[in-house]
Amino acid sequence: MRASLWLLLLVLPAGCISPDRTEDPFWIAREIDDGPPMRDLMHAAMLAMMRSDFPPGELDQVGGVATSGWDVNLSPYSERGYRSQAIVEVERTDGERGYRLRSRVRIQVNKEIHKTLEEDSAKWEDRREDRARAEVVMRQLLIQVAPRSGSGGRLRAAQPSDAR
Repeated sequence: MRASLWLLLLVLPAGCISPDRTEDPFWIAREIDDGPPMRDLMHAAMLAMMRSDFPPGELDQVGGVATSGWDVNLSPYSERGYRSQAIVEVERTDGERGYRLRSRVRIQVNKEIHKTLEEDSAKWEDRREDRARAEVVMRQLLIQVAPRSGSGGRLRAAQPSDAR
């Protein structure tokens, strides 16, 4: 009886642990008080992603979301190939031209074992967020919409956020 109880206590926690856990989305967030019109801001978001070496993607002007294409880096070794995608969200805040800008970069790893160099055969699995590249995208966006001189695009609260 005791032996089976000990066995149950040893096996139960092992089944609850997942070795390939994905992270919650990590957003780099900034707010600007006096930004350009929404259309120009969304165009600047697409340019910021392209200047950060992401391929062109989709733009949802109504939803305020700009998504890059996938930047694919294949490898001949299993689980060494990956692809990344940048996402920028723009939300209006209080005020006529105030905005909250958020950026993140998703990364997926190729789990294919045999045909690792063929993108069509790849089996992509979410792995982690690339915080450094998300910061680069945000800086590229801020360079365009928050100039250092003049009254346009003043920054507020420059701190990262784990908000979804």
